[in-house]
Amino acid sequence: MKVKAYKNVFNRDEVFETTFEVYLNHPEQLYEHFGLDKDTPSYVPNIKDKHERNIFKRERLVAIEFSECEILAIDIDDVADDAALKQKVIDMAKELDSCFIIKESVSGNILLLFKYECGPADFSYLYYKLYLQLTLLFSVNIDFLPEIKRLRYVGNPGYIYKNDDAKVLTDMLKVKALPYIKVRTQRTPGVIYKSC
Repeated sequence: MKVKAYKNVFNRDEVFETTFEVYLNHPEQLYEHFGLDKDTPSYVPNIKDKHERNIFKRERLVAIEFSECEILAIDIDDVADDAALKQKVIDMAKELDSCFIIKESVSGNILLLFKYECGPADFSYLYYKLYLQLTLLFSVNIDFLPEIKRLRYVGNPGYIYKNDDAKVLTDMLKVKALPYIKVRTQRTPGVIYKSC
């Protein structure tokens, strides 16, 4: 499965085509390709200020795009500091026949990966249905990020759980307009932020 890697979320001129396997198990190769410190993801949990941590991730972490390999990513936030809740989400996600991979994010939260099949125009509707299901199931904060080319940060190697026989998602919820949900972010005055 092919994926595209970028030096960071702001630098999409430097593109490196690689495989999903490299992203999952050998992310240090991506950092080395771009001339970056392969240990960079391990610094993120030590940055306690959320604003500083977000700037660090945007500027220093390699980013990956999954659209060509039809992998959908769901971020489960605000569980890094609650071991019991984090484990509960992991255990519940393992029970889903469609959950392909459970991975820890660079911030110590949870990243769920799913296989899907649909055209680019329908991706947001497929994402929306899964988002609603998981929000109700887990009762946690899930980022609403239904863009097919949304970039993800490349973190440490490995995963918590993998199901090679995961069911491929095809069902969607068609609505006239997607209810884009505002995610709380802190912005630095005078800085222009690009969508990532």
